[in-house]
Amino acid sequence: MLKVKEILKEKGITLTELANRIGMSPPSLSRALNSNTTVEVLQKISDELEVDIADLFKKKHETIHVIINNKLHTFHSKKELKNFIDINF
Repeated sequence: MLKVKEILKEKGITLTELANRIGMSPPSLSRALNSNTTVEVLQKISDELEVDIADLFKKKHETIHVIINNKLHTFHSKKELKNFIDINF
C-alpha cells in the first residue's frame, strides 16, 4: 500500500500539484495510486518528492506488486524492491 498522500501532506503539496509536476493528469495519478502502478510512475513520484522509492510504501509487512515492462513483479520488503531497482535501473 502506498503512502504518497501522507508524504504529500507532510510536504504541503496537493495531489494536483504533484500530478502537474510529473506530467500526469490528477485523475490518472489518483488511479495509479489506488491500483497497481509502474516503476516509472513510482520513480517520477519519488524524484519529485525527494524520497527514496521504497519510502513510498507503508512500513508494515506486506507484499508489494509492481508492473515493470508489462510484467508483474512481487517483492516481500521495501529493501527487496530497492535492491531490484538499484540493479535494474
